[in-house]
Parts: sequence; structure tokens; C-alpha cells
Amino acid sequence: MNEADAKRAVFVNLTAPESLIEMARKEAARSHARGRDGQSPTRFARDLPSYVEKLSSELQAGEYRFIAYRQVLASKGAGKVPRVISVPSARDRAPLKAILRYLHRLVPESQPSLAQQVIRDLIAAIDTRSFKHFVRVDVEDFYPSISHDSAVAAIDRFVDLDEVRKILHSAISTPTLKHNATSRGARSTRGVPQGLSISNSVAELVMQDFDAKWKSRTDLAYFRYVDDILVLTRRRKHRLVFKEIKDDLNLLGLRCHELAVAGSKSTWGTLELPVDYLGYSVSAGSISVRDETVSRLKEKIAQRFLRYRRALSDRPIALSAEEWQASCEVRLRWYLDLTIAGCVLDEHRRGWIHYFALMNDFKLLRELDYFVVRKAATTVGLKPKSFVKAFRRAARSRSDRSGYVPNFDLYTSDQQRDVLRDIFLFPEEQILASSDEAVAEWFYRRLRREIDALETDLAIAY
Repeated sequence: MNEADAKRAVFVNLTAPESLIEMARKEAARSHARGRDGQSPTRFARDLPSYVEKLSSELQAGEYRFIAYRQVLASKGAGKVPRVISVPSARDRAPLKAILRYLHRLVPESQPSLAQQVIRDLIAAIDTRSFKHFVRVDVEDFYPSISHDSAVAAIDRFVDLDEVRKILHSAISTPTLKHNATSRGARSTRGVPQGLSISNSVAELVMQDFDAKWKSRTDLAYFRYVDDILVLTRRRKHRLVFKEIKDDLNLLGLRCHELAVAGSKSTWGTLELPVDYLGYSVSAGSISVRDETVSRLKEKIAQRFLRYRRALSDRPIALSAEEWQASCEVRLRWYLDLTIAGCVLDEHRRGWIHYFALMNDFKLLRELDYFVVRKAATTVGLKPKSFVKAFRRAARSRSDRSGYVPNFDLYTSDQQRDVLRDIFLFPEEQILASSDEAVAEWFYRRLRREIDALETDLAIAY
């Protein structure tokens, strides 16, 4: 079998009926958001076997067309234009996941850099003490601004299989519309839809030549994570570097926030002071967390206690004051432990302490532990987990079997029921009357929603 036939075989396997059914079920368990078709992903996954053959044949012929994505606006803060998120229909999620798996398996250039690996490389560069200055460039409206000419050219260059190319072309040209807007004749002519499983991979293909050019420079060190670019230089030439980057980005249809403009994340400075990047604060020999990120974490912890105090005054009639207080304390402890120690979910370590596992600032960890102890002082008997202990276990993640960081992937049906009842307050009769499969679906859906919200609140960049 030649290389072309081998790639075709991978594509056929990924888009086979049984593969699409498996992916649809996983996507339904992961997200319950509905697209413009209004169909529940769970209902779609249940009904898919009746027409999956047609779906598979359209994909394998490269003739698959996507339903217009539903527009969701995500706030970026007061006074800022909201981010436009594209929510695919239930029907389109498995095909998008199949294409993503194909790209990751056969197009290595489509794999986005991991934030922690970028930070590791940055630490190594700073520790050489060869660089004295930095310039940070923040790309403006990254996904919506990528030109379609650049995206199509990148897809055609890196993707060999014509059927996959056609599907990707269709995916990026499908419009994102409000729920009640007409889609007849609508077509997207700019940008990569943000929020699709393939969004990051298509953007990575577009940025390949840009990254290669700047990484090849021997007079500087270049780092990029999505739309956040950092360059270390030996001499003070931030304006020259910024202009070159700006010009190169313009060729891709991208713009960047200007230097020295109020509110701009594009900035420059000396490495005599720590440089903030992707939530970290890095200098030679010191790896900590930026002040704003620490403040977010403390605010989240404070919110946990505020939520607990408010819950105490909302006692159900069926429970005594002592029973309700005990129930509230169980939930407070669980949410605090999740905030402090994180967890394992979908074979990934999630949460604040795992994202910042590269830090070496034990003073900060002890400060955070003291902050929690002070907040918990008024709650008799409450002993939440420790940042210091959680960090030590995060640092030896592969060998840790202590259970200090919960592995939700390994939870039994009984444990899932306990969490649904005690933490998410599902009615006992509903839990007892439900199958293990239904319990697992509720458990993982609520858990993913909780952890996604936590990481969003803490501005964790996975």
C-alpha cells in the first residue's frame, strides 16, 4: 500500500459508520449545547444509526456540507466587543471530530503547541541569560481575522487527501448566524469559526510559515501560543521587531494591538524584571504566577465561602438546620478541594495547580494555604486540601497514586451517584431509579461543565 492509499484508508476508517456513532456518543456526553438545528446531541446520537450510512458516504465522497453554526457571544469584559463562538449542529460534531483526528494523526503541523511546553521553552531561554529585552505582541481578533485565502492555501498545502480538503473548505466557509437568521445564500468569506473542534488546527496550519520564519532567527527567541506572541531580544529593538511582526501578520489578514496604547496587551520591557506570559511570571531562576492570576484564584476561593454562607440561609423545609449545615459543608469542602487540587478527567490533569506545575514559588503556595485557612476559620472542622501538598503531587503526576488528586475517570457508579446526590443535589429517587449509563452521563456532563467554568474563571490557557 502506497502512502496515498494509506492516508485514504485512515480517512475511511475514521468516517466509517461505527466510528461516527462512537464519536457522536462521546460528543453528546461532553457537551449538551444545541446548534441552529435545535437538536439535542444526546437525541442525535441515539437516532444516528438509522441514517449514519448516508452521513458516512457523504464524508467519504468529500461532499459533506455543514449546517450554519449558531452564534453565541462570550463576554471579554466591560467595554470590550464580545467574542463570537460558533456552535455546530448535533449532526456536524462527529464529522468535525473525525476530521480533527485525521489531521492530528497525519498532519503533524496541525497540532497546536501546549501552553506548558511554550512556558518550558521560555524558561530555558531566559535561564541562558543571553537576552535582555522582550516584546509581547497580542493579535487582535485572531480567529475572525484570518483571511480565507491564507486558510485555503494552508489547507491545500498540508492536507494531501482531496476529500478532507473539501470538507475543511466547507467547514470554514459555513456562516455563523443568530438563531433566527436565514441561512439561505449565506457564506463566510473571512475568518476561521471559533469554537469548532478543528479551529485551532486550521489556525496552526495558517501560522506555519510565520512561525518557521521567526523561530529560525538566531538573534532572538520566539514563542507563540494561539494569538499571544513573545519575543526575547539581546538588544533594545522592540519597535523594529514589532513592525516586522506586524507586517508579517498583515500578510495573513491579521492585525495586532499597537505598542504603548492604553489597554493594549502588546508591550515591551527589560528582562531585569519578570515577564508575564500565559499566566506565569518568569525571570532567571524564578518561576511564579502573575499577580492578576493569583487575584483571580483568591477571588474564586472567596466566592466558594460566600456561596456557602448564602446556601445556609436557603434551607429546605425537609432538613433540620444541623443536617442542612452539614450538607453545605460537604459541598464547600468538595468545591474548595477541586479549586485547590484539581482532578484527572478524560485522562488529563485539570485545574490551577496542574497548569502552574512548572512554578517554583513555594512562598506563594504557602501564602495561598494561609489564605484558605483564614477563610475557613469560621467553619468548625473544615479542613480543605493544601496547595503545597497538591503541588508536590502534581509535580510527580505519573507516579502519584495517593488519591489526593481525584481521578474522576475511575469513579464507580456508586461514587458517581454519591457526587450527584451530595454535591449536585440530584433527588435521591431520581438517582435510584436511573441506570448506570444515565448516571454516568449526568455525572460527567455536570463535572465537565463545572471544571470548564472553573478554568475559564481562572484564565487557564490549555
